[in-house]
Amino acid sequence: MKERIRAHKTKRSLNGIFIAFVFLFFVMGCSKEPNDVGFGLLPDNELFNVKVYEDSVEIYAENIQNFISNSSSDILLIGNYDDISCDVLIRFNIPDTLKHIKIRWAQVRLFKSKFVIGDSALPLRFTAHKVLSNYYDTLYDSQIIGEFEGIPDSVNYFKIDTAVVREWLNGKNYGLYLKSQSSGVIWGFNSLDALLFTPALEIVVPKEGGEVDTIRFVYGSDGYIARLNGRVDTNYIVLQAGVGLRSILKFDMSKLPKNIIINRAEVLLYLKDKKRYGNSGVDSLLASFITDTDLVRKSVGGFEGNYLGLRNPVDTLEYMIPITTPVQRWINGEPNNGILLRCFSEVDNFDRFTFYYVERKPKIKIYYTTKPGI
Repeated sequence: MKERIRAHKTKRSLNGIFIAFVFLFFVMGCSKEPNDVGFGLLPDNELFNVKVYEDSVEIYAENIQNFISNSSSDILLIGNYDDISCDVLIRFNIPDTLKHIKIRWAQVRLFKSKFVIGDSALPLRFTAHKVLSNYYDTLYDSQIIGEFEGIPDSVNYFKIDTAVVREWLNGKNYGLYLKSQSSGVIWGFNSLDALLFTPALEIVVPKEGGEVDTIRFVYGSDGYIARLNGRVDTNYIVLQAGVGLRSILKFDMSKLPKNIIINRAEVLLYLKDKKRYGNSGVDSLLASFITDTDLVRKSVGGFEGNYLGLRNPVDTLEYMIPITTPVQRWINGEPNNGILLRCFSEVDNFDRFTFYYVERKPKIKIYYTTKPGI
């Protein structure tokens, strides 16, 4: 009797293992996106009907500069350094219930962050201007309504024209444009998105008896606008965070057979040099599928997907970008507009990647499976 029970238990265990294996196979087989699970487990000559395409593929690269919104960053950057210029847009939310208050004077408070690029012994100077519209490429009034000059302290203040504040109280509030007038250094300040020590608009109002009271506004929207003033060498693929310097890579897939299954596709880029600005940054890149060639050049849109490209741990000069999904979609008939290559984090630093393009061409490698009869 004991032997029968033991045999029954063994059979149930084997059945359980078999069911678990089938379930795992089913789940892995139902993945929506192609993946690299299992690659490298078997030698190439044991893979069923898998072919490798790594002929010389024509790769076209173009460096472009997009406007990117830095409004989500925890810091506001202002100054000029090494062909990079940064200005700040900031707007404080003011309720219209205060439109009738009297104003003695007004000022803006800024807390210095730990971020600084360049010579920290150099002072910062910027002028404040009234913004005239609600768009990112906004116009601002040339009249100076406030200014700051000096080496930033932990807390910094600059006064602004009360006539402009009065306009804000009456509902015509597009904010301030802080225009850098210094060179050799870029200073960082906490933004409205920071957890602590955020910017504030302070309005000083009179009280009875000659005393004054201060009203602070700490909510609103802000961001820094970064521009790259220098020229980019077209002999290289150049990416730079902060200023929106990106690259479009296009690949000639005409030699690939039609109606195939892409098991894996990757692009290899060879790093010439990398320049890091500040104390933050990562070694990763992002490659995205371009869906609209016009939109991708004019704004943050026109692409989809984030195909993470990691630095090869063996060779630090080689970056591998997996593009399995884009290649499969091109083979299936979608327009081949290429991929958009950009830095992993574009809002918190100015890290610059320079890859070979002319001297050492990027390479593409594609593993694919042919369907029966093809």
